Amino acid sequence: MTISKSVIALSVASVVLGGFFLAKPVSAKWGDPAVRGANYSEERHTAMQAAFDGKNYDAWVKLMEDRPIVNSVTRENFAKFVEAHALAVDQKIDQANAIRAEIGLPPIGQRLGTGNGMRRGMGR
Repeated sequence: MTISKSVIALSVASVVLGGFFLAKPVSAKWGDPAVRGANYSEERHTAMQAAFDGKNYDAWVKLMEDRPIVNSVTRENFAKFVEAHALAVDQKIDQANAIRAEIGLPPIGQRLGTGNGMRRGMGR
């Protein structure tokens, strides 16, 4: 029994298009505390909240590991960063973004230093 090339092509196209239309789009916004990322855990969230509540920069840095944001948030501007975080949690995004701009962070929803080809040498 032979299957024609057009039947195979139609089957492949159906699978590809079906996957395209059924896939759930990812709409997480970087910096938005209301959006839980893929690596979210209740334990880490609790530790992060404790770092914010106690304004404990060292604990926050340890939790953030090697993420690029630790290069922008310093011990000196950490209190401002905590304030911006609290405003974002309260959905006061414009006020949070104003503080983020003061300390050199992009607005909520934009990644820090990895977009627009920056990893490919195009972010000059």
